[in-house]
Amino acid sequence: MHPIKKQYASNVFKIVADFCCQLSDKQRKGVPIVLHVSNNDAKEIIQKIMIALPDKYFYNAKTEWLDDMLSLISQHFILFQAQENIDEEDYIYHLTCFIDELSKTISTRYYS
Repeated sequence: MHPIKKQYASNVFKIVADFCCQLSDKQRKGVPIVLHVSNNDAKEIIQKIMIALPDKYFYNAKTEWLDDMLSLISQHFILFQAQENIDEEDYIYHLTCFIDELSKTISTRYYS
């Protein structure tokens, strides 16, 4: 993964972790309690999402859009993961559909 996208993935995880900690009132255990995945699993999933999203979304984004875009990705990830079970057989299929819809949302919101 390109270092810039890796940094964005880290930023998305930080937003997700901060939100989950606020919901759970527990430091460092917020993601597992709220989203039912480990911190490492959440980081890996977010990295997969970032890799799958087109590079042009990040490299062509106006500076003022980037923070908003990372927040949007975080919000959508939280909503997705809160209703999915990583251990289910069809999780990867649902993740792929999620990434496709997220890509369409970003394209429409920022680039149309």
